[in-house]
Amino acid sequence: MQNPSFPSVVRGIIINPEEKILMVRHRKSDPWVFPGWHVEANESLHDAMLREVSEELRITCTFQEGQYEEPLPWEEGLVMIPLPITGYQLSYTRGEKDRSRTEYIFVLETEDRVWETQQEEILEHAWFDPEDIAGGKVETFPMNQRIVEKLFYGEE
Repeated sequence: MQNPSFPSVVRGIIINPEEKILMVRHRKSDPWVFPGWHVEANESLHDAMLREVSEELRITCTFQEGQYEEPLPWEEGLVMIPLPITGYQLSYTRGEKDRSRTEYIFVLETEDRVWETQQEEILEHAWFDPEDIAGGKVETFPMNQRIVEKLFYGEE
């Protein structure tokens, strides 16, 4: 069950023109993860994703081609919005506290370079070849490996 004190999370698979994926190490954990974090109260998933990337990495991104807001021509007032490529429930215990949350993963593109990061949250950042993430050469969670493998190579 979703813990109301621990809101939903958005994460982005951010791809640059060289088709490398940006990953970060947060100060609270060791493995490399996709950038992102909490969705604020009354904030859409899309706004949260773009805000988190801007705050943490000081870059701008767009949702991957085909994942953009577009008016639907047959219905005035309806807008097609980017969909996450996956979402999952995560439950774990940290210290004495049980925690759970839902994480939503989006695919984004950027042409920006990361010159500065949010120092209080981000320990380091790096661009990785999808092959290295999917192949287990990058220290990350198995779920991240599987997502990249499926996204780039069509395998489960």
